[in-house]
Amino acid sequence: MTEKVDKLERGEFIEFVKGLILNSEQYKRDNESDSYVIALDSAWGTGKSYFIDLLTQSATDDTLRIVKYNAWKNDYCENAFEPLIYDILTSDCLSFSMENEADAENVLKMISHIGKIGLAMGKQLLFSATKDKLGIDVEKAFAEVKSTDNPFKNFLLRQSQELAEINNERESFEKFKQFLAQSTSYLKDSNQKLVVIIDELDRCKPTFAIQTLEVVKHLFDIENVVFLFAVDIQQLSHSISSVYGQGFDSVGYLCRFFDYIAKMPEPNISNYILESISSIEAIGEMSDISIYHGDKQKRFYDILQVFFQQIYEVFDFSLRDMDTVIQSYKIMVNNFLFNHYNIKAHMIYIFFLSLKYKQPNLFNLIFINKSPNKNYTENEIFKRLQQYFIKNVCIQSAFNFIYKREQLRECTFTLDKKGVPFKIVRLDNRGYLQVAYSYNGYWMESSQLVNVSGYSLSNVLFFHDLKVWDDIKNMTYREYIHKQLEMYNFFNAESEE
Repeated sequence: MTEKVDKLERGEFIEFVKGLILNSEQYKRDNESDSYVIALDSAWGTGKSYFIDLLTQSATDDTLRIVKYNAWKNDYCENAFEPLIYDILTSDCLSFSMENEADAENVLKMISHIGKIGLAMGKQLLFSATKDKLGIDVEKAFAEVKSTDNPFKNFLLRQSQELAEINNERESFEKFKQFLAQSTSYLKDSNQKLVVIIDELDRCKPTFAIQTLEVVKHLFDIENVVFLFAVDIQQLSHSISSVYGQGFDSVGYLCRFFDYIAKMPEPNISNYILESISSIEAIGEMSDISIYHGDKQKRFYDILQVFFQQIYEVFDFSLRDMDTVIQSYKIMVNNFLFNHYNIKAHMIYIFFLSLKYKQPNLFNLIFINKSPNKNYTENEIFKRLQQYFIKNVCIQSAFNFIYKREQLRECTFTLDKKGVPFKIVRLDNRGYLQVAYSYNGYWMESSQLVNVSGYSLSNVLFFHDLKVWDDIKNMTYREYIHKQLEMYNFFNAESEE
């Protein structure tokens, strides 16, 4: 595994979680449970999986023996028990040797018990659900059927053989737990903990998620074993409610399983962004460029970091959203933006890239005048955009030019800090512009060539845009930006109404 950098500055929280695990014997809610179960609660896309990698990476002193299990990758299985026990058995955390005759015999018996448990899962969960949902203890009712006139008598009599099988399967449950306890007994002597980390449970089918919780509670309740569930509690509770009904106390149900719910702290997003963009080689070459921005001279890197943070806040991004946009921006930089040393060009493309990702319907309304629901006037579109406005001169200028219907060759531009308006006539092979100035209401071509290298034209076009002037001059600004962004798509973009 590639070594992770703590980009989110969660080192203190890592130590906190490790302390919970190592001292779990002190923190149990009751004496009935042998294992300890922690919920690491955080919304989707907030860095839970990244945190797990950092936690695993930090466990270098052999006090934690870690098994990582991705529930989502296994929810195609018929039951939740078999893939989980497979990952545990195939790890190096259990103490047994197939060269030892007694161990080999125990393993063979274990395989037999695992098979029986796998077959029994459906029935056991059905009986458990019946009791939880209806208050009917099927097995107790069966035991009383001979002495009482029970309404389920006929049904229970028909099921007598299956219920007898369940008793045999329960014996397998106990044998299985004994084997695991024996295989993990070394942990106590060495002051170690077996930590089973279960990730992505909140993305699983609701029935599979419930099965996994029940399996952990009933089959893996073993001393010196700690389970760490990386979940979105709110999302998981919705999944449970979809099975048991909206009136079901899903939060209370979850609280039965977890000894402690640890809330993931908010990340240091500024540091995270800086670490992420520093991996873009072309941006690294610009890192020391000093730019007059606002009232101060600032580095290209620093301005870009602050702007991404604004994007994160304005669009209400998660960390996963931020990663997705930065990765697409990286591709964009490597394809054409590496030529744009003007920070304003990067801001424009980052903003519209973020809009395309977060609000694809609104993006389509702006750039191709398409809506899946209704037609909007430009004023209506503008109002919907206002919530995403950033107090940034180049973004405001970009919006102004988007609503101009003129082709670029008909648009009026100004240079940075030079307020004289002009139209572009042509570009020569040295990068100089032939322009036309307004004079007494007429546009007059100037005999003087204008060097635009290093400048922006009205904060929306840049020197490298003008190198393809003959290809773009008959486009509107809206058409040009859309063409630049056309190949950068997002399969998982959220569709807004």
